Amino acid sequence: MSQEVLVLERVIIIGGGATGAGIARDLALRGLNVILLERGDLASGATGRCHALLHSGGRYVVKDPESARECVSENEILRRIAPHIIEDTGGLFVSLPHDPDDYPDKFAECAKKIGVKLRELDVSDAYSIEPMLRKGIKRAFWANDAVIDPFRLVILNVLDAVRHGAEVRTYTEVISFLREGNHVIGVKVYDRIHGQTYVIKADFTVIAAGAWSGILAEKAGAKVPVTADKGTLLVIPYRIFNTVINRLRPPSDGDIIVPHQLANIIGTTSIPVNDPDMASPSRDEVARMMNAAVELSPAFASVRVIRAYAGCRPLAGEGAHGREASRTFTIIDHEKEGEIWSLMTIVGGKLTTYRLMAERLSEMLISKLGIRSPCATHKEPLPGADGINVEELIKKYKVPSLVARNIMRRWGSLAVDIVNSARVPLDYAVTCACELVSRAEVRYAIRNFFVRKPVDLIRRVGVCMGPCQGLSCILPLLSEYVKEKPDIDVLDELRELVKERWKGSAPVLKAAQLRQWLLTYTLFYSAFRRRTK
Repeated sequence: MSQEVLVLERVIIIGGGATGAGIARDLALRGLNVILLERGDLASGATGRCHALLHSGGRYVVKDPESARECVSENEILRRIAPHIIEDTGGLFVSLPHDPDDYPDKFAECAKKIGVKLRELDVSDAYSIEPMLRKGIKRAFWANDAVIDPFRLVILNVLDAVRHGAEVRTYTEVISFLREGNHVIGVKVYDRIHGQTYVIKADFTVIAAGAWSGILAEKAGAKVPVTADKGTLLVIPYRIFNTVINRLRPPSDGDIIVPHQLANIIGTTSIPVNDPDMASPSRDEVARMMNAAVELSPAFASVRVIRAYAGCRPLAGEGAHGREASRTFTIIDHEKEGEIWSLMTIVGGKLTTYRLMAERLSEMLISKLGIRSPCATHKEPLPGADGINVEELIKKYKVPSLVARNIMRRWGSLAVDIVNSARVPLDYAVTCACELVSRAEVRYAIRNFFVRKPVDLIRRVGVCMGPCQGLSCILPLLSEYVKEKPDIDVLDELRELVKERWKGSAPVLKAAQLRQWLLTYTLFYSAFRRRTK
């Protein structure tokens, strides 16, 4: 049964990806009261469906220099404020025999002008770094690419925003905007878990919903030119490459392979779509991407693909065309457009530039509100960034070495809070064997990381993301969740977890992966067929 409630805030932010989370943190650090709304879970849109690359800028130096410059500066800032969620893999740009001969020189010249950290290697040195590369490389360059965890990035931004007074509400869908004349004065929302409808009023509203921004702006009576551009990615359950590998040619399908956690991620396509909710990988895309990966290393010819997923880039501009469109961002002040007052929208950009996007929008917003407060997000570290010695953690708290190292790998110094929350040694038992996630980490995430459904834990601690894709950890995960929040329908949540894993498995079902899914289906079949009274 719906119920009308009124919530008053200074700023409403719609969108729980990296950009929305970054804006919430930026404004909260400046002292504003903000509320962040997300219709699903945090990082469940494009942020959580990217290849996790912390760009050096090299990928854009030739065709998109503005984006490259943004990546150069933000790469350095993120290394300072979030070192605990970054793996400094480095990157290689390699030219294969049939890649354009003139591109490497153009690439090096443009990189030098923009300031990308780059150096050319002897081909033999490239093979020393990555021996599985295809033989016959013509040229190779090292760049300061890295890998950043997009899920932890969002959670830590939101966590810091909440510590500074912000509020976050997930599974809260904006169904309409409240207006007085040409002013947006708030939103009407629907809580998708409790079935409650209520109103939030605020001085200002920001749309940071990625590819969905145009749809939301239309509800407010405004127009946002944005194109949803689908990028499909594939997951290999182990690492053939430990370095980010880029093809030394104009960006195209399947020309980048990123090491992330224990896996390799092959990316990506660029296909415009009308509805971002309907973007999903196709078997044809999977085949094209695998063929491109084999060109970089024959080893990919015999690997098992455990998952395919797709995210929609919000390209700024109506009819913006795939790889020809800039990856920079646009901020729209709808008052200046002569449409609606007290409403701004931000579209475009990249995960690497989320903080810069948040800073630019926040500066514009506080100016309109008549507030003077400097940005702090470029110097204030994210939670967990202060260092801690893992050996001290193991010794002081008697944590098993492997468990301690994996908690620290995911959360940095927040590992101390996590192990402090453990009640008995059994809490260090592993819930997810693939990703080595302990019971203590799962329980801490449920209590502290804005978890409203069991499926959220996939994005919080990485359960169900490993080679088994939930076969061995879904039931232990639900068991831990029920201990913390007993008032759930376990079978409904089980179905949702299995359905979530099915979405990524369906496009890649063949050979070994098909056999594994049949085992998964058999394991859960009886649970789906009957309900206990």
